[in-house]
Amino acid sequence: MKRSLLLLCALLAAAGLSAAPKPAGISADSLETLVRRQSRNLQGLQELLVTFRSQGDSVAVGRTLSAIGKYYNTSGEYIKSIDAYKEAYAIEVEHSPVIQSVYTLIGLATSCRRIGAYSSASDYLFEALKLLESSEIYDTPEGKKQRSYVLNGLGNVYKYLDNGEEAERYFRESLALDEEIDNYLGIAMNWSTIGSIYEYREQYDSAAVMYARSLDYNKRSNSRSGIGVSYNRLGQLAYGMGDVKKAEEDFLAGYNVLKKAGDRWNLAKSATSLAHLYIDEGQYGKAQRYLDEAHEIVRGRHAYGYEAEIHAYQAQLNARQGQYREAYDQALRSMSYTDSSSTQKNEQAVAQSRIKFEQERNRMEMGKVLHEKEIEVARRKTVLTLAAVVGLALLLIILLLFRNIRLQKKRNEELLEANAIKNKFFSIISHDLKNPVIAQKNTLQLLVDNYDKLPKDLVYAQCQELSKSSESLLSLLMSLLDWSRLEVGKIRYEPIRINLLNVIEDTLRPLEEQMSLKGITLRTKVRSDLYANADINITSTVLRNLVSNAIKFSSSGDSILIGVTEEGPDKLRLSVKDQGLGMSREDVDKLYKLTDAVSTRGTAGETGTGLGLIVCREMLSLAGSDLVVTSQLGKGSTFSFTVDKTE
Repeated sequence: MKRSLLLLCALLAAAGLSAAPKPAGISADSLETLVRRQSRNLQGLQELLVTFRSQGDSVAVGRTLSAIGKYYNTSGEYIKSIDAYKEAYAIEVEHSPVIQSVYTLIGLATSCRRIGAYSSASDYLFEALKLLESSEIYDTPEGKKQRSYVLNGLGNVYKYLDNGEEAERYFRESLALDEEIDNYLGIAMNWSTIGSIYEYREQYDSAAVMYARSLDYNKRSNSRSGIGVSYNRLGQLAYGMGDVKKAEEDFLAGYNVLKKAGDRWNLAKSATSLAHLYIDEGQYGKAQRYLDEAHEIVRGRHAYGYEAEIHAYQAQLNARQGQYREAYDQALRSMSYTDSSSTQKNEQAVAQSRIKFEQERNRMEMGKVLHEKEIEVARRKTVLTLAAVVGLALLLIILLLFRNIRLQKKRNEELLEANAIKNKFFSIISHDLKNPVIAQKNTLQLLVDNYDKLPKDLVYAQCQELSKSSESLLSLLMSLLDWSRLEVGKIRYEPIRINLLNVIEDTLRPLEEQMSLKGITLRTKVRSDLYANADINITSTVLRNLVSNAIKFSSSGDSILIGVTEEGPDKLRLSVKDQGLGMSREDVDKLYKLTDAVSTRGTAGETGTGLGLIVCREMLSLAGSDLVVTSQLGKGSTFSFTVDKTE
């Protein structure tokens, strides 16, 4: 203790202070230096806190308490962390700069989220956002960085509440801010969290790209915790795709980095991932060691989600070793922790936090509007006459009447079109979905009933037909899902900087086997250094549909060409050209309406509804583009659309 006090006095002297109380406090730079030097030394921070309290320096007390909260957070002592952060914020909101209060609120929200208190976490994050919006630093680089961290925190809250759509929206907003200010650490965090959403949706190729970007930016920012998390997520993705060797390499790489970084929260997850892998691989000793380590980290930390997962894997390990009584006890514990975690997943309470924030912001805006309106009314009272007011009112009524007539006419037209689209939609479901499924059922029943009587070549032919039918049904279902999401506004245009050749190769890789079976070759005429500012999901979906369509109408020996050309100073045109059946002018015109959509069999008897091209066109309209078609019967077709160039 005496040695620590001597160290504290030396630090104070270095900052130009004495151990005696000094009402004026210390400079912001000196305070930051003192606190940073003790950031990993709890006793040193506590001794600083005693000194600053004796001096009556509220700013220094708040800053030190916030540092103590961060220390407990890093150590996994989340309840202690929350208490320290709360005490810090109560002081800082009255005495400290806004940015320091925001730091504390973000840390407080993180600790709450890690024990599953999602409603409290959202309350603190919206409070931080409110402070930033009312401050002068809102549009400064530091303000944008903190806004990004707040939005990322909200995205994580919704992610743990299993609301991927809302989570991705917040992550994308956060990413845009980080890219504006080249905040590599923030960029890495957002690519990692967005990647986890795509992995959950089983869009593994996209998830792999995003995890790789996250790892790259974590290395640029020299974030050991971030590097460890990125390796762990890459390992989870590899394991989910069946690559056990790569999964183990990535898990171990992440574990070793996190171990050195002292990041206990993420180390627990990394150890659990390794335990899961070794259970499945039958290496029970290793699995038990990592489970014990993970449990030691989270025990008593109120981390219900981690506890549930660890006990579930322990139950699985016990069962594999024939320890069924122990497995049963561990399963009960897992269920108990799952119940404790789920009781805190109250999305309605989180939504109330957001509503409260929006209402308060709207009240402030309304107050400004009302004040400006009062000033305007007071000024106009001196120049406006009753006749002018009456005249304007009459004119407004007439305009409203005409507007209502036009709107009613437009509504009637939209209702007629909607009814026609509905009828077409139900026709597709009842005919194009039901009939192939019935045909598949009958064929399968025939094969099952006569499997030992039918010749092998006939069985093989029937299986081929079933495969083609399944591919057509899958394509139709995907188109129906995309179309329905478009109709309810679930698909948004969110452009990012993308490498066109990488996107094309990633998108078309799943179609290589289909092209190979039909004897079709694919050629690309795209530079590897060509970048665009485009929505990666819309671009991939449209390309996949266009190339699938080209394969359908091409024959063995034909080729499909994908090219990119410049169109004006700020546009690039992507085109898909085939040598297939082609279309007449009349059929091209019918491609643009669902009610007139053309259904033509492919060269190998493939069926379709024409819905895929309609989905493409509607998606492109969200991006301000259009689907251009040129075709000639017997000579093939070319489909193209534009994307923006990068700045």
